[in-house]
Amino acid sequence: MSAPTIDFQTIFPDEVVTDAKVRDIELPGGAGVMALVTLDNGKDHTRPNTFGPQTLMRLAEVLDGVKARVAGGELAAVAITVHPRGRGRSVRGGEGLQRRAGRGHR
Repeated sequence: MSAPTIDFQTIFPDEVVTDAKVRDIELPGGAGVMALVTLDNGKDHTRPNTFGPQTLMRLAEVLDGVKARVAGGELAAVAITVHPRGRGRSVRGGEGLQRRAGRGHR
């Protein structure tokens, strides 16, 4: 028996879905290929990437594909990043979290 299908679009109609796109990058020195997974919701810096149910399902699908490629020896590395939108306003290394906690910023 298969699990029931849930229509998250109906349950969360306002969810901004963050897509996961894979790009292969040839590593230097003949080290092989890295799969770069980029998370992008298609919005600008004022609407950050979020991890709602549809995003998590899409990311799981992408990572399952990447896992199969790793198991098949096709990939030497995997990295996950976010699409840099705006003018350097993405959170890097917890910088935004420190600012919000009142610890200043770099």
